[in-house]
Amino acid sequence: MPINNCQYTLLVITSSFSDPEKILKTLREADFMLLEASNQQEAIQRIRTTSPDLILLDIDKSVRQENTILQDFKSENHIPECLNYDNIDFITKPFRPQELVIRVQHQLSLLRAERVIRRQNEKLKKSLEARDKLYSIIAHDLRAPIGTINFKVIRDDQ
Repeated sequence: MPINNCQYTLLVITSSFSDPEKILKTLREADFMLLEASNQQEAIQRIRTTSPDLILLDIDKSVRQENTILQDFKSENHIPECLNYDNIDFITKPFRPQELVIRVQHQLSLLRAERVIRRQNEKLKKSLEARDKLYSIIAHDLRAPIGTINFKVIRDDQ
């Protein structure tokens, strides 16, 4: 099932890219809803207020700022390997616009699948709770009449 790009919000941390306009132009042409953050504090504020579906930033291991941004996002002390993060994908530089769009769509399809699974899981939990409540009521209703029956013990030796 194809991704409808305009349904998803991407946060682009522009200060981390050497040419952010190229990234923004590529994503706008693909009809993604874009939010921009020009620095770490602005990015964190945007995340808290808008909950973007995907965050894009350029990680340069020689620059500490991007690592600090990721640390704040993930509340980790360091980044041993970027692949340890959930739902992260990488594009080498110089990137090709079509590859960027495809990789973003891939991440969004994973996100969509995860959201469907969570919704189905919640429905299943509610269904199981309703079933358990029904069984409890039935068990209670069956116990009451059986408890009032008087059993007469008949002995064979009389």
